[in-house]
Order: sequence, then structure tokens, then C-alpha cells
Amino acid sequence: MAHVRTAKMTDIQQIHYLSNFLGYESASMEQAQLRLEYLLESSNDDVWVFDQNGRVGGWIHAFKAHRVASKMVYEIGGLVVDPQIRNQGIGKHLVEHVYQVAIEQNTELRVRCNSKRIETHHFYRKLGFWESKTQHIFTKN
Repeated sequence: MAHVRTAKMTDIQQIHYLSNFLGYESASMEQAQLRLEYLLESSNDDVWVFDQNGRVGGWIHAFKAHRVASKMVYEIGGLVVDPQIRNQGIGKHLVEHVYQVAIEQNTELRVRCNSKRIETHHFYRKLGFWESKTQHIFTKN
């Protein structure tokens, strides 16, 4: 039976495998383990997986984004579905689960999306999200 559940450390290999499809610089398994362990222990972060009979078909990370000048929002930090089983409603199911948590926390749900990911923009719009702001991200090493 397929369902959304809280991620566990025993999911790390499947989560790490799926994370490579996000297009970011790939982390080592050791780095991925440390990151997941941190997030699972954090009271500010949540990670869920879409479990299909013991196989992780996708995962989603959300966190409480606290600000001094504005209200807290619940923000999706990452979402990925196995490319072999996309377009079966798994991503939608994960986002809807996170949205219910946002409702329980009495806050809005937000997601940031790379401007190049046009298909992802369509995905979120179909789920009722709208573009509320355009930003530039500056990084300093």
C-alpha cells in the first residue's frame, strides 16, 4: 500500500539516490546521512517519503521559515519523485500532505523554484500555488 510517512534513517540510500535527480551537486552518502540525521532531529524541519510497499518513490522536505519582519511560513525545501514513476500523482500527494501540516500550523505554504524549471512551475500552479514574488539570490563564499 502506498502512503506518505515520516522519513527514517533507513531510507537514506533511496533518498540519496533520488536526490541526484534534483540537479544539484551530488553529496556523498556520508554527507547525505549527516544532513538527513540533522533534519530528522530538528524541530524546525520535516522530511516525508512516499512509501510504495517499502520503496521510496519520492520525498519532500519542509521547514518553518522564521523572519523578524514578517510572519513564519512553512516552506518546501526540496521535492523529488523518481523519474521512472513521475506523473502518477506522487508529487501532488506529497505537496498536499505538507499543505495539511501548514494548515495545522495556521500558516501559508511557500515554495521557491528555479526560474529555469518551467515544468515545475506548471506543476505548482496546477496545485493552486501562484507566483507571489520574484527574487535574485546572491551568494558569497
